[in-house]
Amino acid sequence: MPAAEKMRVKKAAMNSAASILLSALMVLLAAALGYAVLSLPGEASGLSRVVASQMGNSGVDHSVTAVLLSFRGYDTLLEMAVLLLALLGVWSLAANNHSDVATVSISPVLAALLRLLAPVMILWRVICYGWEAMRRAVHSRPVLC
Repeated sequence: MPAAEKMRVKKAAMNSAASILLSALMVLLAAALGYAVLSLPGEASGLSRVVASQMGNSGVDHSVTAVLLSFRGYDTLLEMAVLLLALLGVWSLAANNHSDVATVSISPVLAALLRLLAPVMILWRVICYGWEAMRRAVHSRPVLC
């Protein structure tokens, strides 16, 4: 048997072993997740009492709205962190400009949408922050966070 054929058979055996190992890990993960879901208590205690006690401080009438408005800053902060990490990942990949990597061309429609929507999304975020800051200043009430 030629050396190239032996190498191909060996590589196929390694791929097969890796597939079996990955499948076993997936089954184990699914079983662990199933156990975790099935072991949850029947009735969750939740935070409804805490939210109900702070409804007067939130400035709104509905509890879901109060929670969304009060914790929107944390949510947005985490979203910005995720987007920053994604951007850093893209930049790190772009920094390794190897000649054997094919370049991807962006369609003109996507490029136009990016040029249009990115500033609109940033402006919308600034307006929302300004609106929330103005609402807090006018009502001068602390919110839940």
